[in-house]
Amino acid sequence: MYSAAFLEQYGNQRFRGPIEDATHRGHVGQPDGGPYITIHLRVENGVIAQVGFETYACAATIACGSMVATLAHEKRVAEAKKIRSEDVVEGLGGLPRSKMHCADRAVTALRIALDTRVR
Repeated sequence: MYSAAFLEQYGNQRFRGPIEDATHRGHVGQPDGGPYITIHLRVENGVIAQVGFETYACAATIACGSMVATLAHEKRVAEAKKIRSEDVVEGLGGLPRSKMHCADRAVTALRIALDTRVR
């Protein structure tokens, strides 16, 4: 059902967790009542120096959060703004049709983070 790339991202979430010194943050969903994802970024000189994600959701959202973080890490902000849901799905080796919204949720959180400075 899930690809090896999906299982790799789900099983080895290198960017899981908040960033203490985040400069940007984006959030989609309701932490106290359903699926959510938060993307934390530390941007230095226009480059995403550090990225983290938190989520409470299904395995597909976890894998999508991990993939978005992987795709955004060490990218220039302008490049990261071009990341699309299709890039996430491709990086995961596909998703079931019923889980495509998980990639959308992760990309939306990234875009909000890129536009939301916290300090």
